Amino acid sequence: PGPDPLTAAGMSPPNRLPEPHRAPREPGIGLGQVIRTATLVQHILFGVLLAVGVIRALVDGTSPALLGVVTVVFVGWYAVGGALARRPGPAWLRPSRWFLGLVLAWLALVLVSPEFVWLGFSLWLLAGHLLPPPIAVAVSLGVLAVVVLAPTLATGAPLGVAGVVGPAVGCLFASALSTGQQRLVHESVQRERLVASLLR
Repeated sequence: PGPDPLTAAGMSPPNRLPEPHRAPREPGIGLGQVIRTATLVQHILFGVLLAVGVIRALVDGTSPALLGVVTVVFVGWYAVGGALARRPGPAWLRPSRWFLGLVLAWLALVLVSPEFVWLGFSLWLLAGHLLPPPIAVAVSLGVLAVVVLAPTLATGAPLGVAGVVGPAVGCLFASALSTGQQRLVHESVQRERLVASLLR
């Protein structure tokens, strides 16, 4: 083929558009950043709910020594879950077993003071991530029963409609949020796999 007509005439050829598969990617928020942000928000929520429970329990006259021991055990077991998220643990300590242990530690906190019932919201969020759907539903309903009944059993006050509707709405909201996060992660992974297969 002969020389480009524009070059022969002393004119510069126009810049060519990049090939489709080499087009620069627009900067955006990656899946890893979304997951890290969601995890950070859950940790902050956990800390806030725990702090509120400790303060209200102390105000109600709960033994500081007993409260301190149970709280340390609960927080320590929660921290074990953070370590498991960074590296696989032993075979006997799977995420589902860690979560069930966290539920038991939470029950111990509730026995010390019913002010810790609203930590159940964090448990509802985690259940959808760590347990198979049928087991997650069963555990969430059990946590809901504790959240509803513990204050009544501790104080002897009659159970009102608000005491049932409020926790039920919280349970549904947390479960829906957890399900939405799981779906977002699944769809993002599928989309990245599709893009990777098209670029091969």
